Amino acid sequence: MDHAPPQLNLYGNEKHYQKVGRSAFPILIHLAKAGEIITYGEFAKKLNVSNPRNMSFPLGSVWVTLYELQEEWKAEIPHMDIPNLTFLVVSKDTGHPGYGDKPQSEFEAECKRIFNFPLWTSIHEAVVSNYWLIDGEK
Repeated sequence: MDHAPPQLNLYGNEKHYQKVGRSAFPILIHLAKAGEIITYGEFAKKLNVSNPRNMSFPLGSVWVTLYELQEEWKAEIPHMDIPNLTFLVVSKDTGHPGYGDKPQSEFEAECKRIFNFPLWTSIHEAVVSNYWLIDGEK
């Protein structure tokens, strides 16, 4: 993960999308472990979001959180490279994420990297353990 989008991470209540992102995160972890992808429409339904186009900010919030965690963990594991979990949410028309224009071979390689990444449970635990910092959510 080279960079993060401009959204806020999952650990606040400043923006509504952070709360939606916190709901999205465990679903994404489950998809990664199961080796599955999901369309924006299906994903939005799971999260009770009426318009699938509104998923970009919650997914960006997940991406930012993973990027920040990666940077934190690099102190202990210098070559840490957490795959972009949000890649598993795709357009029903193209079968690819809505951002970027990767060739099919690159998309498949990134999905394989996500599906084979061994630290999803540890990452889930690390992220969720920070939820207690959020006012009103424990």
